[in-house]
Amino acid sequence: MNNVSELKSRYNQIYPAFGSYTECMSRALFTGLSSSILGFSTAFCVQHLLKNKLPYPIINLIRCGSVIIRMTTCSSNQNLSALLKSPRHASLCVRSLTGDRKSEDDYFKLELCSEENNQDNHDYKDLVHRMHLFPGIRNQVVIVQPFVKWGPKKNELTTPDLMLEEAKALIDSLPNWKCIDTLKVPVESLEKKNVFGSGQFESLQKKIVKNPNISAVFVNVNLLRGIQRKELTTAFRVPIYDRYSIVLQIFKERAKTREAKLQVAFAEIPYLRSCLVGLQKGSKGDGRGSATIVGDGESYYDSKLHLLERRELKIKKELEKMHKKRALLKYERKKREFPVVAIVGYTNSGKTTLIKSLTGDSNMQPQDGLFATLDVTVHAFKLPCNLTVLLVDTVGFISNIPLNLIAAFKATLNDAMDADMIIHLQDASHPDKENQIAAVNDTLKQLNIDSAKPIFQVENKIDKIRPENVSASCLQISAQYGTGLEEMIELIQTKLLEVTNHKLLRLMVPSGSSEYSWLHKEATVVDYSHTENPQYLILDVLITPTVFGKLRSNYPDIRILNK
Repeated sequence: MNNVSELKSRYNQIYPAFGSYTECMSRALFTGLSSSILGFSTAFCVQHLLKNKLPYPIINLIRCGSVIIRMTTCSSNQNLSALLKSPRHASLCVRSLTGDRKSEDDYFKLELCSEENNQDNHDYKDLVHRMHLFPGIRNQVVIVQPFVKWGPKKNELTTPDLMLEEAKALIDSLPNWKCIDTLKVPVESLEKKNVFGSGQFESLQKKIVKNPNISAVFVNVNLLRGIQRKELTTAFRVPIYDRYSIVLQIFKERAKTREAKLQVAFAEIPYLRSCLVGLQKGSKGDGRGSATIVGDGESYYDSKLHLLERRELKIKKELEKMHKKRALLKYERKKREFPVVAIVGYTNSGKTTLIKSLTGDSNMQPQDGLFATLDVTVHAFKLPCNLTVLLVDTVGFISNIPLNLIAAFKATLNDAMDADMIIHLQDASHPDKENQIAAVNDTLKQLNIDSAKPIFQVENKIDKIRPENVSASCLQISAQYGTGLEEMIELIQTKLLEVTNHKLLRLMVPSGSSEYSWLHKEATVVDYSHTENPQYLILDVLITPTVFGKLRSNYPDIRILNK
């Protein structure tokens, strides 16, 4: 009873009549609320014995009992007295007693404060640290660029030097990371256990081990297999990164919104799962091999797989909630028939700069760096015909990364891919332009873009190249300086009116009439002119078939001058 007395004195001043409630709860709780039925019965008996003198309804006592039952069930600490010592747990009980129906949601949906969840979070952080994926670390990196010399797997669209340049740009995107050396290594295949040939492997090992300044190695390939990572880590004695892990690190640094952070966390799980394969046999001396038995009699390897499964399920549920909200927003956009244009392209191709130039939005801050934008954002823009268009800014694509990384953002990208037209923005000044274009096209295929959807190729940054090198194969612009934007806007307007079935009608309506107001609200009034009769106006209106049907239904006698 001492714990209840302490609880009583702690909250007696804040919540009037709390003392009488704790006495009631002491009788109910310590006789054992092992189920909701027992909780109801106990509460009913207490209410009856005290002759209905409780200051609050019986339902609140039942609700409090439910909260405590779920707390003890969820927590590995089954000691009720110990649970109630926590101010957070005690306040949940008090709030449920006073009629706050959100107390259970606070505990189970928002605070997630059970010991099981805390243990999962601790174990997950431990695994992330073991894989060297925690943010804020400092590294002096040597970049190793393996490249296939010949055969069908040789990349004909780029060169080892260009791949190294992009790898350095990735490292430079991470704060406190510095590239101190680069190495190009020809290989026959990337499938070998240690990636490189025996002679090359020994040479790399000596060079890396002897240099005390090297704290990490970035092997610039798509994704290292677990066994490859383990072999290289053992030989080089420093953490090993591939493109997947480096891009993940950048995403962690750049993610600002809750949705972006959840998507990055979701993308991290398949990577950690692949890393566990390399740990399955265990590392010598760490006591955490697959044969090591942890809680519940399962191996370390199995326990971590189950940990990842639980985390993946939680994040997936959260993302599904956000996608439902996004679906509602998309439904509203379609309901109002706003045309949508998605701007896609390789990372750092100038997508955000282009949208800022078109909309004049001073809040947008384009950055010269990889993956400056992780969220899909929507911006309103008016065409010369007065039609409002939504421009969608998307996360930048990049070559040679696993599908899992794109898959984590797929639901968000699909919202953008549902656009009426797509502009593929390209960096005309980049020496690896052809490889970047191919990477974006491959990603669009993975997203199952409708083949009938219009996709326009637009070359950006022509201010950075010589006039004789400007291609005539597609539209050329400079988003930063506005060159070519008028042509681009005209192209967008012409194509959008075609694909969205907008028709230009000339209507005669009474000036200031309900027809006049309705058309300004539901359609796009391009222009108007006066008639000989001052009581009437002639309106040039852009209208969709759906809105036209509503117009004829509401105003069957309206005069159409250009049938």
